[in-house]
Amino acid sequence: TEPMSAAAQHLAAACPRLADAIARLGRPRIVTDKQSLYESLVRAIAHQQLNGTAARNAADKAKKAKKG
Repeated sequence: TEPMSAAAQHLAAACPRLADAIARLGRPRIVTDKQSLYESLVRAIAHQQLNGTAARNAADKAKKAKKG
């Protein structure tokens, strides 16, 4: 089985409320951005240290500085 299907099965077995949600909504889906691993890491660190808007702005500035 694909990893998310196995994870959904595990969660459903562990928690009746999650089992109900998964039955109604389907298995969780992960949507990824098309960004480099470096950019993902910078964004993750920034979001841990700052609120979301400030982190996004800081990461965007760092990305522009890297390109320029």
